[in-house]
Amino acid sequence: MSIPAATKPWVITPLRDGSYQAKIVLTGASQVSDVLIMADMPIDTVHIYGTFNAQTVSVLGFNADPVADASIATPQALHQAHAPSTTFSAVAAELLAGVIEVPRYIVAQSNGAVTSVSIVAIFTHQRTR
Repeated sequence: MSIPAATKPWVITPLRDGSYQAKIVLTGASQVSDVLIMADMPIDTVHIYGTFNAQTVSVLGFNADPVADASIATPQALHQAHAPSTTFSAVAAELLAGVIEVPRYIVAQSNGAVTSVSIVAIFTHQRTR
């Protein structure tokens, strides 16, 4: 599975000490975020909330260059820090959890016709961790 075509942008909000928040609101079926490039900003937590309409959303990560390696890059499931065998794939209810992996890129997607689900990722500058 290569990287899906983006249909929705992330909204980036700077926080203090060089950290930032990335937010996207998914409001339909098969919506996919832009690829969010994290560079030296490790992802800390992800909060998923809203009206799921009995559907699910996923937050996936990868390290391959989404332009140069788009045909072979495969986003992978990210794992929750409090339950390492549990992922951020097919999330069907509100969730706030730390992320184990530190991927270079992430994408979010709706896996069905969600009504309005927000995904907020917090990225912390390495000096503030």
